[in-house]
Amino acid sequence: MATRHREEDEGGESYFASVSDLMVGILFIFLLMLTVFALNFADDNKDEIIKQLQQQVIAANRERDAANAALTEARAQLARQTAEIQQLERDIDALRRKLDDATQREVQRDKQLAALVALVSQTEAEVSTESRRMQEIRSRLLAQIQTDLGEKGISVEISKQQDVLRLPSNEVFQIGTSLFTPKGREQTTILLQEMANLLPCYAAAAPSDCINPVPIFETILIEGHTDTLPADNWRLSTERALAVRNLMTGPLSGLSDLRNAAGLPLLGMAGYGDSRPLPSIPGVDPRNRRIEVRFLLSASREAELASLRASLGQLRQRLEALRAHE
Repeated sequence: MATRHREEDEGGESYFASVSDLMVGILFIFLLMLTVFALNFADDNKDEIIKQLQQQVIAANRERDAANAALTEARAQLARQTAEIQQLERDIDALRRKLDDATQREVQRDKQLAALVALVSQTEAEVSTESRRMQEIRSRLLAQIQTDLGEKGISVEISKQQDVLRLPSNEVFQIGTSLFTPKGREQTTILLQEMANLLPCYAAAAPSDCINPVPIFETILIEGHTDTLPADNWRLSTERALAVRNLMTGPLSGLSDLRNAAGLPLLGMAGYGDSRPLPSIPGVDPRNRRIEVRFLLSASREAELASLRASLGQLRQRLEALRAHE
């Protein structure tokens, strides 16, 4: 009984030993499979990691290439901008030079304009002074002629402008004709003699005995004037002026030889008919029948001044036009 129990105990222990060995074997197999699985999983994960790393490398290379391209473009753009800046600096330098040149030209023009303005002002002052001086000389000459003729019993008038000697022609010519009255011929001849004595010192190439020659006259006109009776007196007035001119013969012929500063004949003649009556005198008034000797001053300085004024005006216009375009 005891033996049977001991055999049963041994059989049970053997059974449990077999199960234990089986379980160990199964566990070993499980562990082996788990190891194989782990190894397979590790290999798969490694491939995935490698694949991901390769993709990251590719992406990094792309980013690097893009960055290099962007860097190259940035460098090119920087080079272009640097070139543009350098060109702009050159343009600015050129503009500055142009501005400096324009400023210098404007300064020079302003100086020229100021010089011309000063010249015009100076010339105006000189012309004004010269004009007053010539007018005073003319007034003294006419006053001297009037005084000398008055001492000889001949009455002549001087215009308010101090530029005309007036000899009433109703005492000089026969009515309606250019024929002198005896008194008129005598008075006109004395007037011409007085002019022949005095005028050479007021003409060009004055005689050496002139103390202070002053060739101030442009022309001295002998003018014929009439009233309105008859209606057409142009020819009559001209014929009367010509009759006075025709008296310049013999001792009086020197009057025809007098010249102004330009070398032109100093004496001239003109007929105005009834177109220039005396101030405030009706045209039919016989006092309009007269001979006048008009002393016209030289206009050379006035012409010079007019030329300077014209030049000044043109310079101002050019200066304003230039300033408008700058």
